[in-house]
Amino acid sequence: MSTTIVIQMNDVPTMAVELFAERTGQTVCAVTSQMDSGALPFTQHKPRATRHVNIAKLTVMCLESNSDKPWLA
Repeated sequence: MSTTIVIQMNDVPTMAVELFAERTGQTVCAVTSQMDSGALPFTQHKPRATRHVNIAKLTVMCLESNSDKPWLA
């Protein structure tokens, strides 16, 4: 048996740190700290450039997080 998952992106695949912080009820400092620790995926085109939260990668990470526990699906 296979399962088909359709992901509908309401926004662009990346999101500004400030907007992500607002939508998730966090501070900008908390979001950047999560990005620094590797807990939150981000894109950055070159060193010292503006970072954006990678919503597409975050979605994939969430979908895969419980793939070994089918009873949570």
